[in-house]
Amino acid sequence: MASRGPAADVTRRARHAATSERTRRVDSAPLDTDATIHAALATMRADALVTGLALHQTIVPERAVPPLAGTSEAQPRFRMGKTLGEGGMGVVRVADQVALGRSVAVKSLRGTEPSPLLVRRLLEEAWITGSLEHPNVVPVYDIDQDEVGRPLIVLKRIEGRSWSELMHDPEAVRRSHGAQDHLEWNLRVLAQVCQALRYAHRRGVVHRDLKPENVMLGEFGEVYVLDWGIALAMEDDGTGRFPLACDATAMAGTPCYMAPEMMGGSAPHIGPWTDIYLAGATLYELLTGRPPHEGETLQEILHSVLRSPPALPESVPDELRRIVARAMDRDPDARFENLDQFRLALEGFLTHRGSRALSGSAAEAEEAMFAALARGETDQADAHFAECRFGYRAAIEAWPENEEARAGLRRATVRMVEAELQSGEGDAAARVLASLSAPPPDLARRVREAQEVGAAERARIAAMKADSDEEAGRRTRTFISFILGTMWTAGPLLKKLPIFASHRGTAVASLSITVVTIGLFVWARDSMTRTRFNRGLIALVLVTFVTQTSLVFAAMYAGWSPLQVEQLLPLLWFFAVACGAATLHSAAWPAALAMGLAFIAGVVWPDARHWTMSAANLALLVILMRLNRSGELLRTVADERRRRRESP
Repeated sequence: MASRGPAADVTRRARHAATSERTRRVDSAPLDTDATIHAALATMRADALVTGLALHQTIVPERAVPPLAGTSEAQPRFRMGKTLGEGGMGVVRVADQVALGRSVAVKSLRGTEPSPLLVRRLLEEAWITGSLEHPNVVPVYDIDQDEVGRPLIVLKRIEGRSWSELMHDPEAVRRSHGAQDHLEWNLRVLAQVCQALRYAHRRGVVHRDLKPENVMLGEFGEVYVLDWGIALAMEDDGTGRFPLACDATAMAGTPCYMAPEMMGGSAPHIGPWTDIYLAGATLYELLTGRPPHEGETLQEILHSVLRSPPALPESVPDELRRIVARAMDRDPDARFENLDQFRLALEGFLTHRGSRALSGSAAEAEEAMFAALARGETDQADAHFAECRFGYRAAIEAWPENEEARAGLRRATVRMVEAELQSGEGDAAARVLASLSAPPPDLARRVREAQEVGAAERARIAAMKADSDEEAGRRTRTFISFILGTMWTAGPLLKKLPIFASHRGTAVASLSITVVTIGLFVWARDSMTRTRFNRGLIALVLVTFVTQTSLVFAAMYAGWSPLQVEQLLPLLWFFAVACGAATLHSAAWPAALAMGLAFIAGVVWPDARHWTMSAANLALLVILMRLNRSGELLRTVADERRRRRESP
């Protein structure tokens, strides 16, 4: 590529300015379509215009062909540059491929005279890598020789960094790849690694040396599995180019990631399951920050290999813990059946992370609920319970197999049911329990018992409320109060008549009112016996009238004069009304006062006793009618009659 110095930048800016000026003039000038088309056709080859050009073919422009620089046969094919990295047997350098004008990576052997075995291994690596055409495997462009005949493997040059450099550096990953969730980013890299290895397994190749150092990450998110130097073929393709797994009797691989079968032996057992173990070992390092097998000596590391799988910290999520344990099982048959299963398990974990996050938030709300219940803050506990129940349900909906969320939802629900039972809220406990599938039998029994107790208590309270309802029988009380009150008011005045002036007349009048009162109460017994107030009123009136009648007859036989009896009756009614004011309704106290004044007036002014008694009875009538809100009742009745008359 040509260099870009200050002069080139000035030229480029001048051309850009000239182009912009021409565009401005063309946009501002009137468009001459014919001239424009003629100018466009003039740029085409004459033979194209003569022979005709199909509309769907590409128009190739005419242009001068400059001579190519540096294409003489004396030029080397590659210009070697700086060293990119060194391995156990080779070195990788950057080089310019002159013919194509591109930068490539060239791998060669160390030393001036490599052994035939090393040459063979380098070629085997090239052959195996070249047979794996996959987006996550570095392409092999060519196999060449240097000036002394040593092999050169030409590979695609990757602009990027090793995974081992970024695996535990979240800030670097955020800067270079924009990833905010470092764990998710690493797991998705490992998933792409699995895709490459899965493809290799389908082609019958086992990598046998997977580790973070052998994974390269490109600038644009590319993932490449490198270093297939000790890879093995599962079957012989007849060419003899590939090393075979059945011949792998020697220990090979990186000890701190090694699977037990990689330690060699007379009966080799290398296969795709080996790469599954190595993928699990890579996941182990991703989660812990260190390789799975460590030790001061190789013997200690190999002891760790044989004790597979290694333990993981408690902070590792259970789902990832199970994935690592299965992938790194010492028994190859107990591992994942293939790398696709391993990859899907990782994808499943990523899918379930949202559900687990919801479970975590719900668990915090659950703890807050327990704390609020311990403090007796029921409103706060209800709010936290609603929050944690919503979170757990959302987590289960996102991932039905989230047993942590199911257990949390059950735990919180049972605790809330118990709290409602402690508060005596059986119905509330039943509503909460209804959301729980397969509730504990003992808890369900306690909830039923609490509901029965609550129902009985509500029935008792309702009965008490109904028994204390002063509205019950109000119409009937008003009617009876009006009838009896009118009779009580007129009764004392009738005694001024000669027929009622004697004991006999007083007894007959008293007995008649008593009989009428009893008759009215019998007629209205359904409504007048429904509430405590009505029953008390009936008892008070009947007892008073019966007492009055008995007093009249007793006075008649005792030889009292009618005047004495009539002077004594207001005192009887004073006590009766005072008793009603004390036990039934305090509004009757003015009537009791009126009765007391009537008694005093009858003693002081005997001739005015009938008028004072009638006035006291009238006061009692007015108070009774007011207590029954007779005016409101009469208006309601009138409105109802008017509505019936006006309705069609």
